[in-house]
Amino acid sequence: MRILLIEHGHSGHRFPNVRLLLPSLCALSGEVTLAIPKSAVGTEEYRSQLASFEGHVDIDAWLPEHSQWSAWYKPREVLEAVRRSRAEYVFIPHADGYAQAMGLHQILGKQSLHRHTEMEGLLMRGSFAYPQSGIGASLRVKASMRLVMRGQWDRLHLLDPFVYRILKSRGGAFADRLSLLPDPVPPMVDIPRKEARKRLGLPENGRYVVAAGSLDRRKGTDVLIHAFKKANLAEDDRLLLVGRLSPEMRELVDRDCKELLLRDRVITANRFISDVELNLAVTASDVVCTPYRHHIGSASIAIRAAAAQRFLLSTDYGWLGHIVPLFGLGSVCHSESVDELARELTHSLDQAPAHVWREPAIRFAAFHSESNFRAAWTDRLRERLGRPHDERRLSWDYVMESVHEQHSGSGRATGGSSEPGR
Repeated sequence: MRILLIEHGHSGHRFPNVRLLLPSLCALSGEVTLAIPKSAVGTEEYRSQLASFEGHVDIDAWLPEHSQWSAWYKPREVLEAVRRSRAEYVFIPHADGYAQAMGLHQILGKQSLHRHTEMEGLLMRGSFAYPQSGIGASLRVKASMRLVMRGQWDRLHLLDPFVYRILKSRGGAFADRLSLLPDPVPPMVDIPRKEARKRLGLPENGRYVVAAGSLDRRKGTDVLIHAFKKANLAEDDRLLLVGRLSPEMRELVDRDCKELLLRDRVITANRFISDVELNLAVTASDVVCTPYRHHIGSASIAIRAAAAQRFLLSTDYGWLGHIVPLFGLGSVCHSESVDELARELTHSLDQAPAHVWREPAIRFAAFHSESNFRAAWTDRLRERLGRPHDERRLSWDYVMESVHEQHSGSGRATGGSSEPGR
């Protein structure tokens, strides 16, 4: 069976997820094509994640680079990619925008995939599952949901249990094609904190608060910096900022943290960070902090913290605000308040050494493993090829069983049924 994997962008988790999926697809088919933007070839992301597949898969780098507002063109590009590859089975691991555009194309009667071509995709976000302020925003997200439901999907994967619940509740054939997918994290390094700090060239003493990834205002980096400065902390407590700082955050650090930088109380690594370095940074931490502003959907750094059994201090909003208390991963607060976050930083650093990691947290981390990600993505394809299901496959029901057992009879074991706002 000829397989096409199409990825319209190369930033964030896009190429790492493609890298994870490709070996499993190659094991199931000798004809795999990867369609990516022409401009992605030669980037650091391409070199680190996909260059090793050259010669093993057909890398068809022809897609134009789009802004987030140009999803209208993506259905036509998928059709063209199918034509070029003669694919019989299509994977779209980042279908946001495309899913809505495909639904609109269907409504307008525009050309769609051949009936013998099957397609799976992943909807990373889903604003329609979250409370909206204003009639206009509510109407937009309702329209978005209806368009997603009109798409020509054989299976549509979701990362967010809230989105999964909302779409599943609509019933019908579309609901039967939905799947809750892991947000994969690599295996964590099993070494002591001080060893992780040593490998990163960090001071080994003191307690570390770590924030990692793309560090900008959307991630609450500004509030975290101000809260760290204000918190009642020891002289050797440190803030480690790992990943690219936005220009605004770089300016904030340089302007307001001069003394803390000189004393290694605030430490930055303002560059592209590999998975190995990111895992070492999480392992080096006492507390991982995710004070994201109105974040919709999964946050992989929180999953890494759970996998490394590192205390998580998070926003009380949305997915993060729900999963942290539900699975016993740490604590949450109204992180847009500098005063509240400052108090919780002190409390979390004091609380972290005694935190107990119970079965719900262990299963939550296991669900989001790379092996489970591959097994979930290839489940339907294996069925179509007459292959056995991957025995490593873990379901979300398996995760929630431990929550129900721990909180039997309480309203906390809802499996994502409560509203994802504050």
